[in-house]
Amino acid sequence: MFRQKTRGETAPIPTTRYDAGTVRQVLARASEIEEQPQPDALTPEQIETLGKELGLSPASIWQSLGEVVSPAPQSVVRTSVATAQLTQEQVKKAYVPLLLSLVLSLPVLTLVFSMIRAASGDGFFVLPLVFLFATVMSVRFGWQAKRLRMSFTGAVYLSLIYISTFIAYSVVGNRSDWNETTGLFLLLVAFVGVVSCAIGAGARKWWDKLPRDGDR
Repeated sequence: MFRQKTRGETAPIPTTRYDAGTVRQVLARASEIEEQPQPDALTPEQIETLGKELGLSPASIWQSLGEVVSPAPQSVVRTSVATAQLTQEQVKKAYVPLLLSLVLSLPVLTLVFSMIRAASGDGFFVLPLVFLFATVMSVRFGWQAKRLRMSFTGAVYLSLIYISTFIAYSVVGNRSDWNETTGLFLLLVAFVGVVSCAIGAGARKWWDKLPRDGDR
């Protein structure tokens, strides 16, 4: 039997001769096929039939159809900030401001308290401003680091800022008020550092999940 030929395919020259009746039937059927509209899309059954004509097994046809139409999901490479490693740029943006503020905190606060004392002021109003600045820096660190598990950094940072502030205030005032209340306040400051850093990291994770204008 002859395999059905598609359009544009050159048929081999047959060696068998046919009578006039067979020739008329072949030409009439060819004319009908030529006049049939070519479908823009084929059903799975039509694809199977076409594959059989090409010598392909139905099993391989259906398997390839499933792979092409509904490909198996590829393993997703997690690039979320929670699993990706820190980059050098992230480390610089997150840690450098914290370290710089820690190094400068003691001399700067000592100078500020000294100037306020020289002006016959108490300087106590500076403390809320210092802790507000430190809290903002802790939130910023969480935003840059993008990791909730690194929230302990905020606790360490605010605790060190608190100790630097206490030392500067005590040195200028020539007194030491470290007591149980001061220690409890240090624990509160550390807790605020953890929470503020976690807020920054959580806000960044939420922000990164938002679709961009070009993705809508």
